[in-house]
Amino acid sequence: MKVGLALLSLILLSAIVGIIAWQVGLNNNEEPQTADEYVVGNLHLEKYTWNFTIKNSDTDVRLSGQLSNTGSTKIVADDCGSSDNVLCLDWIGIKDLLISYNKYASAECYDIYWRTHSCSDQILLDCFDLENAHWYGGYEDWNQFWPLEQTSMNLSAFVANDSYAKRIGGVQERYFINSQGVGINISSDVPLYISINQTSDKQICLMAKYEKYPYTNIKGGYPHLNYTICIADNVRKIHDFMSASFSKPSDIPDRKLFKYPIWSTWAQYHKDINQTTVIEFASNILKYNFSHSQVEIDDDWTPKYGDMVFNVKKFPNATEMVKQLNAMGFRVTIWVHPFFNIDSLTFQEAASKFFLVRQYDSQVPALVSWWDGNAAGILDVSNKDAVHWFLHKLQYLQKTYNISSFKFDAGETNWLPNIFETAYDSPNFYPTKWAELAYASDTDVRHQEVRVGVSTQHLPVFVRMLDKNSNWENKNGLKTLINTALTFGLLGYPFVLPDMIGGNAYEGNKPDRELFIRWLEATALLPAMQFSIVPWQYDDEVVNISRKFVQLHEEYSDLIIELAEESVRTGAPIIRPLWWISPLDKECQKIDSEFLLGNNTLVAPVLEQGASSRDIYLPLGRWRASIDGLVINGPEYLRNISVKLDELPIFTHLSACPTRIRTLKHVRVYTDACLLFVEHELSWDDARKSCRSLGGDLVTVKDSAKQKFILDSLRLEHWNAANVWIGATDRAKEGDCRWIDGSQVTYGHFANGQGNNHATGFLFGGGSNEDCALIRRSDGGLWHDYPCHPIVGNMGYHYTYACEFPRTDKLVQVGSTTTFIPQNTNPYNTTITTVSTQSTTAKGTVIELEELDLSACPTRIRTLKHVRVYTDACVLFVEHELSWDDARKSCRSLGGDLVTVKDSGKEKFILDSLRLEHWNAANVWIGLTDRAKEGDWRWIDGSHVAYGHFAKGQGNNHNTGFLFAGGSNEDCALIRRSDGGLWHDYPCHPIVGNLGYHYTYACEFRK
Repeated sequence: MKVGLALLSLILLSAIVGIIAWQVGLNNNEEPQTADEYVVGNLHLEKYTWNFTIKNSDTDVRLSGQLSNTGSTKIVADDCGSSDNVLCLDWIGIKDLLISYNKYASAECYDIYWRTHSCSDQILLDCFDLENAHWYGGYEDWNQFWPLEQTSMNLSAFVANDSYAKRIGGVQERYFINSQGVGINISSDVPLYISINQTSDKQICLMAKYEKYPYTNIKGGYPHLNYTICIADNVRKIHDFMSASFSKPSDIPDRKLFKYPIWSTWAQYHKDINQTTVIEFASNILKYNFSHSQVEIDDDWTPKYGDMVFNVKKFPNATEMVKQLNAMGFRVTIWVHPFFNIDSLTFQEAASKFFLVRQYDSQVPALVSWWDGNAAGILDVSNKDAVHWFLHKLQYLQKTYNISSFKFDAGETNWLPNIFETAYDSPNFYPTKWAELAYASDTDVRHQEVRVGVSTQHLPVFVRMLDKNSNWENKNGLKTLINTALTFGLLGYPFVLPDMIGGNAYEGNKPDRELFIRWLEATALLPAMQFSIVPWQYDDEVVNISRKFVQLHEEYSDLIIELAEESVRTGAPIIRPLWWISPLDKECQKIDSEFLLGNNTLVAPVLEQGASSRDIYLPLGRWRASIDGLVINGPEYLRNISVKLDELPIFTHLSACPTRIRTLKHVRVYTDACLLFVEHELSWDDARKSCRSLGGDLVTVKDSAKQKFILDSLRLEHWNAANVWIGATDRAKEGDCRWIDGSQVTYGHFANGQGNNHATGFLFGGGSNEDCALIRRSDGGLWHDYPCHPIVGNMGYHYTYACEFPRTDKLVQVGSTTTFIPQNTNPYNTTITTVSTQSTTAKGTVIELEELDLSACPTRIRTLKHVRVYTDACVLFVEHELSWDDARKSCRSLGGDLVTVKDSGKEKFILDSLRLEHWNAANVWIGLTDRAKEGDWRWIDGSHVAYGHFAKGQGNNHNTGFLFAGGSNEDCALIRRSDGGLWHDYPCHPIVGNLGYHYTYACEFRK
């Protein structure tokens, strides 16, 4: 019995020891997740098959695909330090994988990093399924489909190429997004190849590998594949989130390029140019009454390719030619490139100075072939001395011939030799440095152009589409025009220069007449227009139609420039896909024949040969058609809409205007106002009463741009009446003409002799009391003064009027408890410039209160109190008192984080918001800390503090006393309202409540 008990005890002891040993072993070599899959965040990765999904619920798959699609999948990987938000796997001696999960206010992201260990010719391949979503971004393409999943691309190196090689084009970023709110951004140092729909596999695949060309592995490193996948609520939100990593343009290009066409010699003459043809070309532009920003002398103007002087056989007196063109009103630009054919004098100079790309491990230039030569050197743009030398050559042209700027051609990597030596390892350095050189040639006026873009979004230059072919198809023809413009914009290049209207006529003959006209119309509301094939090659009707759409472009140029300036502030494109304003609309996600100019102008050109009608899709909202003035509620498909050969369907989104006028005829949207043109004939006073009854007033015309907009609008609205009342009068004092807001008329456009009771006769009160102003269309739009109560109808002239309303999308948001002090005491002033809690009277001011639109804010905070909308974020002010850490936890529990204050504009917004919300607490935590290193203040996203507003002495543990831990560990920042909104550093866990100060906080959420 004792033996049995002893044996039983021994068995139990052994079992316990075994269990402990098993548990210890499990803890020391623990499988990261379950037996069948790894899970990190919402990413589920199957073992052995390496198929993965990213879900936002049990059933909603946002992205699927396969990782490590290159073998080694049957080998068990060791865990190398996984945790809740990190998956680390190591195939010992072969490769390893690290996936890190990060949750942000408006997105969740997965950083995926593969490294190889065994040999330099290893291959890494990850693939993503294209099905169940529409894809956008990536690169300029010969076929340029939109969405991207319609294309087919065999495995290709992701470097900038001339897209005539049917490879990835010269404007590119390693960035893709889809309609499910998924974005992928690949690191620039990856030796990247991609395929799309290769063998119709309905996948986009990323491969990392080294080969002899273009990713030459001279240093013998191992391939790696590093990219980030992010998920947001929809396609617009993921683009806003991920494109924040792009640099923004530092300025806009020359405004003339947005207003007036470029005229190039290329498609019209190709290389058959000389001094006579250039002068004739410019003379005809003026003869046929076309405007122009510049005339461009293209290929071939030099003796040899690479020489930087005019060919005297073709241009015997280039200086005189340019002088003559300048006298005609033209700026003159010329075509330049980075090539130096070996028979040019400049080749010898550049080679002797080592300014050309060299053969590997040699001082000898590496010769290349290009479209104008089979043996040429190419400028080494990685060599600063070579760049300065080339810029000096350009300056010589500017000074000697008065050339104003340049068309920079080429710049893609495919023109480089297969093996070469420069200061950079990556071949994609070339387009970046070539574009930077181009900008350096004209930093003041900025009317140059380039055709490459790789991480150069910061440059304020136009980026030209590669030469288009004169056809109707997606074969680099008309149907790629809109798609290329949309792609450029998504990649961060808003200043899109479409190629020549009608294409380049490489097929020999001039483009088909109908193709030329429809191409003209498709270009009319893009950021710029460019002619080479000339309208007068066809007939008078084509000339008139061309002039009509050049004028239309000029009419919209102020809006285009406004959107260009918005691009500088926000990075938003000028030309936008329909999903930009309706990201969940499945029709908007796939339409490739319409685009938005900004948010409120929809353009739907005809792109089909022989078509005199088309279907048009309108997103959510109220839209007014330009052709017939009809107002349509979207979303709606308009089927078989007639579009004559000289028509371009344009729709204005009326949400920019007050609700009460959106359904009225003849409403047009200006930069800062909505204008209503009324055909009913009234006296000046009655017209003003009519405008005010709708919440507006008679229009004011304070600059020439607005005057032009009004005249253009009257023409486009097919307005018949000769006279249009405007809001100017000298009724109070004869000769002292003022606008209805009380301001003096500083810009005036009165006809000669008008403005001083000029007219006589009984219709004009015998020439006295002509106290009200109108636009006289029969006098070229000049202003006349007329009696405010003239005889109207059959016996008199016809007096219509124009009302003006502030744009509701530009109104300041105000609360219902706010009181106002108006700008002045004019009883009908509609402009609120001061908001005050010290006055309870608005002195008769007309105020339009709009419901605060929180639709851009996350659903979970829309119903909360104290939510306010900033430019790119929603800010929630919370009165509950918490420590800095607990406040941050509270924000993050809602999907946001503590607010960051990176500029004075946002700080002012926060202080104004606190005042308007009647905030009592003195202190508001912000997302700033130096906890990691004393004195190294950083925002919660890890960025340094570039803009700071600490009070004097603050930011360095300034305070003392038990409330402040004796003056140490003051590692968290707040806004101290009692100190004028200056910042103070406080302990992150201070004493709160009655004993201490009061600490509230502000949370931030991406829109």
